[in-house]
Amino acid sequence: MDWLTNLIWHGGKFLGIDWESVFYDPEVLVQPVRTLWHRNYQQSWSDSDRLTWTECTRPLYPIDGFATQVAPGQVIQYRVPDMLDRPWAKIWQEFFEKNMDAPKEELDLGFK
Repeated sequence: MDWLTNLIWHGGKFLGIDWESVFYDPEVLVQPVRTLWHRNYQQSWSDSDRLTWTECTRPLYPIDGFATQVAPGQVIQYRVPDMLDRPWAKIWQEFFEKNMDAPKEELDLGFK
């Protein structure tokens, strides 16, 4: 494991800390896993929130309609979804309902 801590200073004032760690385990990992964390200290040490544990999860991006992990540094085309307009439905329609027509009459599922 490699570990790097970078203290951020500006004009003699302490602004924050960047942490980076790289985990190597050839028995378990196909490639090294890199984690980054930034702590911004705009407040004094006594006023700022305490450091807490957070779960490491990789973000998933909709690539060709499927939730896909993307390696750090890999460039992809990404359209920011409108989270108030059912983005999952738009992705489904775009990738999995091509050349399909909606039913002409409303489907009665018995809900009233």
